[in-house]
Amino acid sequence: MGYGFKSCRRRPVASGTTASPQHETEETRDGAFLPRDARPGYDRCRPQRRRLLARVKAALACDSMAEFRRHMRAVGFDFTIHGVEPTLLPINGRQHIGLPALGLRTGFWLRFLEWGEDWASLGWGQSAPVRFWRSLTDDCLDAARRDSVEKFCVTLGVESVADAMLVAAQRLESQPACDQFRYFCGICWNRVRAATDVVAKARVCQDMAAPPAA
Repeated sequence: MGYGFKSCRRRPVASGTTASPQHETEETRDGAFLPRDARPGYDRCRPQRRRLLARVKAALACDSMAEFRRHMRAVGFDFTIHGVEPTLLPINGRQHIGLPALGLRTGFWLRFLEWGEDWASLGWGQSAPVRFWRSLTDDCLDAARRDSVEKFCVTLGVESVADAMLVAAQRLESQPACDQFRYFCGICWNRVRAATDVVAKARVCQDMAAPPAA
C-alpha cells in the first residue's frame, strides 16, 4: 500500500463522447495516464492519507527543524527539499510525497520561518527568496521581478521579504501568481515606508535632544 499523491489533471475527452467514470483517466506530471480509480492517493479520504497527514501535522508542532526531521524519521520518512518542494521520502523506498499534495505547503513554510532556520540548511544560497517564492506559488520569476526581490532584500532583509511572500501567498492563495506578486510588492513597500518613517522620526528626536550650537 503506497502513498502516491501527485498533482494531476484530467485527460481531455474527445468531442462527442462521454467519459465513463470507471475508465476516466488522469495525467500525471510525467505525462503518464492512469485510471482515475487506480491512481494511488486520489481519494483524499483514504485512511493511509489521513494517518500520514496527522503524523506530519504532529511533526510540524515540534520546536525545531531537527526535531521535525527526527519525528518524521521515527514514522518512516526522511525529509528533503526536492527542487523547491518540501518532500517526504519513505525509508522503505516507495514513491516520494510532496507536502503540497497533503495541503501542507504553506503550513510547512510558516513553521520553517517560525523555527528561524537558516536558508543554507536547505542548500539554498543567495537565490533563497526566489526559490521560496516558486515553492509557495509555482511561479518562476523573470529577471525584472527577481531584481525587485533582491532590492527588497537589501532594504528589508531576507527574513522580512520571506514573511511578506508567505503573507501574500496565503491571503491570495486562489489568485493568479501575478496578483500575488503585486500584493507581495505592496507589503514590502509599506514596510519600506514604515522603516523610513521610523528613521526620520528618530533623527528629529535626536536633533531636538541635541544641545544648541554655541
